[in-house]
Amino acid sequence: MSLAGLAFSVDGVAFQQQDATTSACATTAIWVALQKTAHEERFRTPTCSETTINATKFSLQYGRSIPNSGLSPAQMCEGVRASGLEPNLFEVSRDQQYCRYLAYSYLSSGFPVIACIYFYHVKKAKYDAMAAAIAAKGKGEIPEPSWDDGHAITLVGYRDDPSRGQSVWLEPEPGQKKIGVSMVGEQITEFYCHDDRLGPYARVNCIEPPWGTSDISIKWPGSQPPDLARIEYLLVPVYRKVRLSYQDVQRESLKLLRFLGMKGLPPLQDLALDFSVVRGRTYCEQLVTSRPVIPPGELYETLTRDSMPRYVQACSVGYRGAPLLDILFDTTESPLGDSLIGLVYRDPWARNHAHQLDSLVELYRSAAC
Repeated sequence: MSLAGLAFSVDGVAFQQQDATTSACATTAIWVALQKTAHEERFRTPTCSETTINATKFSLQYGRSIPNSGLSPAQMCEGVRASGLEPNLFEVSRDQQYCRYLAYSYLSSGFPVIACIYFYHVKKAKYDAMAAAIAAKGKGEIPEPSWDDGHAITLVGYRDDPSRGQSVWLEPEPGQKKIGVSMVGEQITEFYCHDDRLGPYARVNCIEPPWGTSDISIKWPGSQPPDLARIEYLLVPVYRKVRLSYQDVQRESLKLLRFLGMKGLPPLQDLALDFSVVRGRTYCEQLVTSRPVIPPGELYETLTRDSMPRYVQACSVGYRGAPLLDILFDTTESPLGDSLIGLVYRDPWARNHAHQLDSLVELYRSAAC
């Protein structure tokens, strides 16, 4: 762009209002999500009308593709798939913690996240009164959203509060005891979203009702009360060879850390976990500028030990507020394949015990086969 002969650029989210004849908010949300991914993967972003036609090609129950008043989650997946990407669809309505740190993990990795929401048709005061009554008595009327009044928004950013960190109770596999693990995504207090009614950076506050659903409030400007809604699904368009899901990496990371914990690594409840998906070359660039600095010899050995796949999924492990190590996975492997690449040591203690830890990882691989 230029102004008075001076060239300048602006980084930001492209905004588009919904077109009521081409699936309204659903195609707009997909269009916004694909803007970023299309730039990364070098393909043309399909128009909203193209997305609607592709989305309804195989699952149009009745009527025409255009005009169309909306898309189902299944049709939205088809619209994403037609662009050459794969849709990761997650049902999150009954687990607010899972919804929050799942959205955070993909957003922090640079992937926009489409949230399929359903509105509550109750006043904020009544909603708060219901929540307070159930929190005090453990029972009462639980509000249900209107399943005929859905909307799609695209999450594009987040705000966190480091003082808010909580333990998430996880059960890595059947028969194991639940353990409290600190997840970085639990520090999220609100998201920013593209809402075709409001703009590209509308504020979405996370609500924690005592009945445990993934509820949010969307702030309107001025004195208008916020919209109350429940996130039913999260839809993430990803490169087709990103085959590992968030759950796969979380499960494998917890199993490995539990195994290493029996051999001297700090116990799981003392660690903080952060999950991300990044391009292999981007991860290598991050290592070069990482803090604390990895010694040049070890850095060179790490970068040249194995060829990095196009995308890696990392479980970054922190201990006492400092990075300890990263567990790297090859996202192009299937969940049943050998997806574990290895460990990258970010802490002097971990580097001093690298040989022992590498031996334990090989022992873990042998036991898993």
